[in-house]
Amino acid sequence: MPDGRTFVSDGGLSVDAKFAQPATLPSAVLPPESAKILAGYLATPYEAEIGLSELRVGSFKNTFMTPGGIALNGNYIEFLRSILPPTTTRLRTKSKTDPVVIVKDGQGVGIMMPLAMPSP
Repeated sequence: MPDGRTFVSDGGLSVDAKFAQPATLPSAVLPPESAKILAGYLATPYEAEIGLSELRVGSFKNTFMTPGGIALNGNYIEFLRSILPPTTTRLRTKSKTDPVVIVKDGQGVGIMMPLAMPSP
């Protein structure tokens, strides 16, 4: 990252390695342009900010929903709950298609992509 931090990602979730604490860092390294894009997402204005405790179980298996109706991967939420303190961790959302920014103590520490849900 431009600020010197290292993030790890599976493509749908990117988290500061300081918190994710992988046993070893992946050997694949993304180009600097990718880090700039991630930094841009971390700084993007948002519409809502919620705590992890405000999520509710979604209607589809292994999903959580924000109060604004954004669907999130249950595995990602459980992982975040295991590595970040729920009292100081917030999720910043903009729309159902924009990345969700994970914030700890006011600093962006990750992003995750929302799930595309079928129309009712």
